[in-house]
Amino acid sequence: MDRQYFLCVGAQKAGTTWLHDQLGLHPGVGLPPRKELHYFDSAFPTRFDRSFGVDYVRELRRKIDQQKQLEDVPGLLDIIELAFQGPERYRAYLDSLGADVVGEITPAYAGLTRETYEVVRKTLQPKVIFIMRDPLERYWSAVRMSHRRTPYRRRRLDIADRFDRDIDTNKSFVRSDYATTVQLLDETFGDDVLYLFYETLFTADNLRRVARHIGAAEEWPWDLGHTSHVGRQLDMPDSAKVRDRLRPVYEFTRQRFGDEIPESWHY
Repeated sequence: MDRQYFLCVGAQKAGTTWLHDQLGLHPGVGLPPRKELHYFDSAFPTRFDRSFGVDYVRELRRKIDQQKQLEDVPGLLDIIELAFQGPERYRAYLDSLGADVVGEITPAYAGLTRETYEVVRKTLQPKVIFIMRDPLERYWSAVRMSHRRTPYRRRRLDIADRFDRDIDTNKSFVRSDYATTVQLLDETFGDDVLYLFYETLFTADNLRRVARHIGAAEEWPWDLGHTSHVGRQLDMPDSAKVRDRLRPVYEFTRQRFGDEIPESWHY
């Protein structure tokens, strides 16, 4: 069987869960039952300051210690086991999904290194999808999510202070650094990358573009009214530091994509 592989590598908070849910309705596309396998960022070098595998182990320990959501434990163990096996085992796992077109969506793959993207290319020869969102809006959405997930007893900063502080962390900036991600994707995968924008993502035409790109039938029973991870809306804090840190990202994307950039972007 000639099987086509695909990866959506981000960006975080840019509609990837919505896309995963839409592709999950496609009869010709095979997806893992759990979004975000985090295989390549657990088993190989990334531009982040730690392996995501550490987070998986912590999540597993927390569920066992608290005796909560134990139904998730077998799936977590499967993913952790994958990280200790070679790329061929990962590809075999995708093959086991059974469809002619198989793949997965892990936004943290936007933070892989050049060397790891080369491993991806050699392992899968995949079609790649990268969705960008207005950098300030994406970062603010990520801060709100992280703040919401932090237990009250562990919160040391209010959300406005966190917005100002987190941009200096490796984890936050790498996810915002479209320039490096796009340059590495262009160099490694060339025309096999489809770039999309969150602000214009949620249409039938874009779902058809995705299907055409990954080699799947362009019509299927999608659900355009479906929403995913809709957070509480809050006014974005005004931070000159954050704006200055993200300004080069705006400059790069406007130079690289020109008129494709949605008009609603801040800069």
